[in-house]
Amino acid sequence: MECRLLSTTHLNFYLQECAIVELTSEIDKKTGKRSKKKPMFVKSGGVVTCIIEVEQNICVETFDVCPQLGRFTLRDEGKTIGIGKILRLATLKDDETSKKSAD
Repeated sequence: MECRLLSTTHLNFYLQECAIVELTSEIDKKTGKRSKKKPMFVKSGGVVTCIIEVEQNICVETFDVCPQLGRFTLRDEGKTIGIGKILRLATLKDDETSKKSAD
């Protein structure tokens, strides 16, 4: 069973619906180390890495390259549910591979 959280992402002035597809790891605030096991949920104040999908292409960059284009806010029903940095972007090859495996 696949569970996806649908919310709205705010990137500077741009607003778009998005889906959190997968929580990939939890990060310990004290040590900065990632867990090997994927978390099932996120507690309030928790730090995780996740995969977020958007319906349309958007202009973003990783936080390391351009901090202004590498930040985002997740909101749901008028409440902020998360803030974050873009660590990695999906490449065209990643998209083609996922489309081929779906066929």
